[in-house]
Amino acid sequence: MRSNCRAHILNEAYKLFLFQNTEKVTIFELEKATGKIRGTIFYHFANKQKVFEAVVDEIFLPSFDIPNEITATAIKGTFDDFIQIYQSPEKRVINKIKACFQVESPETGYINFLNQAYKYYPSFKTKYSQIIRKELSVWEKVLIKGKERGIFSSLNPKETAYGLMLLNSGFFYCKAYHEALEFDYSDLLDCMSRLCMLNTDQEDARTLS
Repeated sequence: MRSNCRAHILNEAYKLFLFQNTEKVTIFELEKATGKIRGTIFYHFANKQKVFEAVVDEIFLPSFDIPNEITATAIKGTFDDFIQIYQSPEKRVINKIKACFQVESPETGYINFLNQAYKYYPSFKTKYSQIIRKELSVWEKVLIKGKERGIFSSLNPKETAYGLMLLNSGFFYCKAYHEALEFDYSDLLDCMSRLCMLNTDQEDARTLS
């Protein structure tokens, strides 16, 4: 019962923090959203800051982190296997928000919460960066496989992995404020492959001349 109560508090607090400034969320609002009195809330958490940090650590970051299934596929599966099941960190968080709440713009909530975490949770940047490094490492392994199969001709796996992460982050920022098409990694990688082959042809032409 206690663990269920704690999880309920965190889930309802997450919804508040998604679209509000953390400092402006009041204890009264937490009481109203959770249906719990402040004594119950403070039984589980020392203060509002601890509620926010627990939401980050127990809901946001786990949904942002790359699942074991995707990591295992990157290591043991094929390049195509990985592309078929991969979802970006942002997409994973968005899916979690959609599964839990009926909200108009989960992308906007994601961006707001991310900014709040950077601002109000001192150790967030370190934890966030660790997950990003893990994601980049997985992408690098997958791109190396693609290069070995001849899917890409002259891609630098490390630089390309970083570029993919940046492109995806930019996509979600755009989607939060503008209508956008769904993102498809296979289309993007095909485009990048063609560009790389074009660059290789140009380099060969310059060498011959």
